Amino acid sequence: MAAGFQESDSDKLESVIKIDTPKDITMQKQTENNLREENIELQRYISVTKDLFCICSFNGKIIKSNPTWRESLGYNDSQMIGKSIFEIIVNDDVYATKFAISEAVKSGGLDKFVNRVLSHKGIIRYYEWRVKVFENSIYASGRDISDLIMTREKLEYYHNRDTLTGMYQPVLYNLHPRRWFCPINCLLASFLLI
Repeated sequence: MAAGFQESDSDKLESVIKIDTPKDITMQKQTENNLREENIELQRYISVTKDLFCICSFNGKIIKSNPTWRESLGYNDSQMIGKSIFEIIVNDDVYATKFAISEAVKSGGLDKFVNRVLSHKGIIRYYEWRVKVFENSIYASGRDISDLIMTREKLEYYHNRDTLTGMYQPVLYNLHPRRWFCPINCLLASFLLI
């Protein structure tokens, strides 16, 4: 008798296949249902954020984006998918963005990067990005910080300008300490402090 598969073993094999098949399909269906539920939960989670989420290729082509792109910038999925991210970035920021992406690819991620993005209507918004690289894709999250930037610019303006005239106001603490000994500077400083 030769070792290996015999004709009498085929009946046993069929009974094993019949017994194991429904069990394997049940496990497969259960796994599919679990994945489907996790996907739905992830979609719900992503839909409630005000941050921009996208997945890009290394050359900047957008593979996937969340609904916030439509809500914040006016771009729908058909306008975003397959488009280069560099097409919606302000021209002055494209080089810095490409450099940041190359650094993120080298190091596996980037925690903080700010650039300006054009909305569908041409309005410029400031975004702070966090980037992670997984396999052959770039996963990015962008938070709109335009209001923060505008507030900071207003504070700097009012800090450096006279509130009545709007004219530039010299900052006293930037003067070199030795210059205070000059009588004219002391007089000027006392006048500005009044």
